[in-house]
Amino acid sequence: MIQKIEIHNFRCFEETKISGFKRVNLIGGKNNSGKTALLEALYLNNSQTPLNVIELRRIRGERLAFLKAFPEKAWNSLFFNQDKDKSIKFISDGDVTEFKMNSDIPGGNRRIIEKLEDENKFESLESDYKQSRLKAEWIFNANVWDTCFIASSNGIELNDSMTPKISRKVHFIPASYRLFNTDLASEFDQADFNGNSEKVLNFIKLIDKTIVQVKAFNLGEHTFYLKREEGGFLPISLFGEAIIKITDIVLKIINYKSSILLIDEIENGIHHTNQFEFWKMLFKLAKEFDIQIFATTHSGEMIRAFANAGLEESEQGNDDTAAYIELARNPRKDRIVGIVRDVEQLDYAITHEKGVRGD
Repeated sequence: MIQKIEIHNFRCFEETKISGFKRVNLIGGKNNSGKTALLEALYLNNSQTPLNVIELRRIRGERLAFLKAFPEKAWNSLFFNQDKDKSIKFISDGDVTEFKMNSDIPGGNRRIIEKLEDENKFESLESDYKQSRLKAEWIFNANVWDTCFIASSNGIELNDSMTPKISRKVHFIPASYRLFNTDLASEFDQADFNGNSEKVLNFIKLIDKTIVQVKAFNLGEHTFYLKREEGGFLPISLFGEAIIKITDIVLKIINYKSSILLIDEIENGIHHTNQFEFWKMLFKLAKEFDIQIFATTHSGEMIRAFANAGLEESEQGNDDTAAYIELARNPRKDRIVGIVRDVEQLDYAITHEKGVRGD
């Protein structure tokens, strides 16, 4: 499991070190304190696959149209204060990931990983020369890999000459997104094949107790269906984004043993009356499938439920289950710091109103 991370020159982090992570980690703090950016840092450092850099662009809603107009600014948002003279660096338990702007065009094979197409619009010759190059380097188990992203008005190309041969399984579930039903159906097939369909159903029932059956059918299109106590099967898309997100969470846990799961705004769609049982089941599944979870929240109620469920785990002798990380800005250094509390410290802070914040 990840125990600590150092973040340098990334997003809102100038220089931040956080240690004391456990199996299930909840991240809180005021708005714009860096909660999502911390998940992104964990994602880039631990996934060690270049395509996740592009995935973050999509999650953040960075449109290809902007890249087309300003390819030289394609990577600016990754750097603290857009300072591209300094490299981005993540250090976690000995593994190092570094991103830096690079003026050299590397050799080796290239492949287009994001393409812009507009056949009806004439592009000036000047736009062909507007480029920005982001070099990525990974150091993992004393092995070094590197690659280079080249952004131009035609899209993003990836130099494939040296990319990691080993990639950890890391999944990122954004705050708001729409997963394709066919993807959920395929994930459920895998869980069902391994005898875990009942676990999927029980997790979904935390949100809607009237659901009694879950199935995937291929009726023209591979689709994931839910069935209530009265009525027939209906596509999961008709049950709302909360159910879809919860289903995605449980399938990512069950199907990808010994992986890392990152969840932004985990409270979305979970009623406060269900949050305690939600955390209890999440703790249980994370331990059973050897998953390390990092989740952000804006909700004080979600933090309270997390503390209560974590205390129950601690009383059963599971002291390595849960940690709460609050992000705040150090007024003296004007840098973001991570204050790590175990569940006993979190419970004391909540009870005595010591400034635990989820918003």
